[in-house]
Amino acid sequence: MPSYPQYPHLILASGSATRQSLLKKAGYTFQVCPSCVDERRIKESHAHTNSSTIAVLLAIAKAGEISTLYPSDYVIGCDQMIECEKRQLNKPQKIEDVYETLRFLNGKQQILITAAVVMKANKIIWFQVDENKLTLKKMTTEEINAYLKEEGENVIGCLGGIKIEDHIDLFDRVEGNIASIQGLPINELSAFLKKEGF
Repeated sequence: MPSYPQYPHLILASGSATRQSLLKKAGYTFQVCPSCVDERRIKESHAHTNSSTIAVLLAIAKAGEISTLYPSDYVIGCDQMIECEKRQLNKPQKIEDVYETLRFLNGKQQILITAAVVMKANKIIWFQVDENKLTLKKMTTEEINAYLKEEGENVIGCLGGIKIEDHIDLFDRVEGNIASIQGLPINELSAFLKKEGF
């Protein structure tokens, strides 16, 4: 368990390189302490819950786990859900899952929900939920296979099978907060953190 020399600290309860990059570009110094929350278990126990609520529950669970360990610090927890045709999609765990995900989303509009919370002493002190709409271009089987050959394992575990920061060209339409789509509504978070003295 890492020890930190001064308080309060800002902690990101996520190992996401994109979220770390967004925080760094915004000028923040922070610690990375990914949570070990079992996302699948939470999703299964809320099988009939809407996607926005599940995203919030996951973000809270992740931030809460780390906030319990470091109650004096500000802990950021985030999660995302994709919904298409009333179906909630899980993160692909192998390349075959990425292929099936892309085939399902092919040419369709998806709702990407991003939930972000900040917790201190295991209490929520800020949160935001964004619903973004993205329409994937119609891709042929050959184009999907070429994409998978290019990206390979880089997109395993990536919700929707695409890192939008690298492949925005694969979408016909993107409506919403780009930073939020990437995983963290940094402008809104920054406005809150500024009030807190960061």
